[in-house]
Amino acid sequence: MHAAWKGVGPMTNSRSRGIPAAHRKASQPASRRSTHPSLPTARPSGSRTSLPHARALPCTEHDRTFPWAVIETLTGPDEYSVVLDGVSPRAFARLTRASVAFGSAVTSRLEFAIKLCLRTGREQDKFFTLPGDRVIRVLANPVIGPSGKVHAVIVWSGGASDEPPPPPIVGAIEWINPGLVKACPTAQFLLCEAHAEGPAERTLPEMLSHFEYWDSHAAFLSLFNVENPADRWIGTAAKTFIDGAHRRLYLAARASDADSTRTLRAIVCDISDAPAPGVPDPCPSVIRHMPIPPGHAIGLVDLGAGVIHEWMADPASRMAGWLHHTPEIHPSDAPLIDAVRKALLSGVRLTADIKGRIRSAPEDEWILLQARWSRVSNGEQPQALIDVMPAPDPRIGCRRVRSMSTPSLLGEMV
Repeated sequence: MHAAWKGVGPMTNSRSRGIPAAHRKASQPASRRSTHPSLPTARPSGSRTSLPHARALPCTEHDRTFPWAVIETLTGPDEYSVVLDGVSPRAFARLTRASVAFGSAVTSRLEFAIKLCLRTGREQDKFFTLPGDRVIRVLANPVIGPSGKVHAVIVWSGGASDEPPPPPIVGAIEWINPGLVKACPTAQFLLCEAHAEGPAERTLPEMLSHFEYWDSHAAFLSLFNVENPADRWIGTAAKTFIDGAHRRLYLAARASDADSTRTLRAIVCDISDAPAPGVPDPCPSVIRHMPIPPGHAIGLVDLGAGVIHEWMADPASRMAGWLHHTPEIHPSDAPLIDAVRKALLSGVRLTADIKGRIRSAPEDEWILLQARWSRVSNGEQPQALIDVMPAPDPRIGCRRVRSMSTPSLLGEMV
């Protein structure tokens, strides 16, 4: 069973077309200013134009300009890995596998800058003198999460006189519970095309509804499994913005069980310059185009995870508001609903008709719903289609989600 969940900052650059100006200002590249390390091998100087008296190492010695690398630190400062090298995904690789780590001497300086960035939460711009009096420059920019901790560091290294390429756009998110995600401003814009000054909460179906393509859908949902949840996931996603711009995103998520509390965080990176993604999973697209009977709503439930990740209703319907709500289920009805979920997951039943009471907020009255469950997928993550119809004249208040103990219509998950 899931343990309790607990609570992931933006990174932008000059090529971030459509990214709010406030977000760009918050994460200007460290190349705009310079500080120098106190390592014995470094020769400090007071300004960017006064470099150590040694031979500068131009990138032309390596026939190319190195790209930035994104280093995830989602489980804390003691463990980190490479998840993006330029626009090339990396599956939680060692730092030595990144293009910017060209040799052990450079790698050790990158590690120093990363650890300093993690400790201070500030951008780092350092010059180091390597053996042979070669001077390199190392940049490290933090991505701060809603909890105030660094959840990723983007790094670059090159010659002392080289100008780094624009840094990638990186945002951070975390799951408050399996059905509710909290995103920092840059992540909000990339995921939901929303503008905000601080962290905001989105439901899982609301977040996914913005995407035309979401890679490894089943593997992603396995992060939320009630039993034996996955502890990491990487994947790509694609969407079309309101202005017609097509963006491709890369996400990396990791779970931590520190202090017996399961915490799930992720970073989202703009990789729009990367090759187009593969063929999308047709199931969500089919669900989103299904005809919905008047007075009904349709949801897609991951039976292993116990979460609703697709939700469709007539825009004029009161149930349409549940796309951005996390309704609370009546404690007396939760055991029955969970028993149905388990029966469909195991294949003991293929359909089920049940009733349950929910409310949108603690001060609202309970509303009786009737739902037909139909198992529709037998893959790694079995799914169920639910057809929901409220009782006549439901009194449902449409308000934004507050922190609730019940993350989905499937009952409490602890």
